[in-house]
Amino acid sequence: MPESVTQVDADFSAASEERGTFSIAVSVYPSPAQNLLTSSYRPTFGFFFCGELREGLTLSEINQGPQPTPTAANSTVVDSIVGDHAECDYLEVTGVTNQVVLHGSTDTAFASREGSRILYAIPGVVAPSLPEQIDTSTALPLPPETDITVSLSDVPTDLQVSQSMPQIPADGQLSWTSTLGSALPPTEYRLSGVLETRQASASVALFTAGALVGVAGAAVLWVMETVVGIVRKQRPNSPSES
Repeated sequence: MPESVTQVDADFSAASEERGTFSIAVSVYPSPAQNLLTSSYRPTFGFFFCGELREGLTLSEINQGPQPTPTAANSTVVDSIVGDHAECDYLEVTGVTNQVVLHGSTDTAFASREGSRILYAIPGVVAPSLPEQIDTSTALPLPPETDITVSLSDVPTDLQVSQSMPQIPADGQLSWTSTLGSALPPTEYRLSGVLETRQASASVALFTAGALVGVAGAAVLWVMETVVGIVRKQRPNSPSES
């Protein structure tokens, strides 16, 4: 759309380890911005949902309610960004205003936890680079300079991040922004860490078990910490321990 700016904001929730929930907002703003009051945009956006994200997928648009289940894309296109479009389902949504906001729920969980350790894996939000014929519609690429922001929300307050790919931004927020035309958005986001409250509880339980069986318990504790992956903070040496 000429004289406009497009923005994509995707938010994935870390609240559940059973089902994945997310929202995607796609907005078209007139340029310059003061034209917003005199412009009337009702854009139609096409959404590809690929891979495991399609399992048990339900969608609702914030202004229009429940949406139809996306259908197979019936495409022979394979590109380096989205991949094989035959492994994707497709849905078109026309906005009531200049914005479409989809809320989604899927059988694919974004979190996996073992003890105090947790791993988040959320799908990337990318855009095809070429026009594509989908049934009777032609899906056009998002314009260059489109900002795509992907965020992880509802994160446990006791999460201590160990690793992140891509790296966490300098401001420490679990939110990543890519601009089309300058770099390819990531196709996946992974973040691992430790839930400190649960780690502390596990450490206390292991220490108690070790204490009950005397010296042998210390060896058991060390082995269990190695296997479970718990990293305990060592206390500084006192003067008598130097």
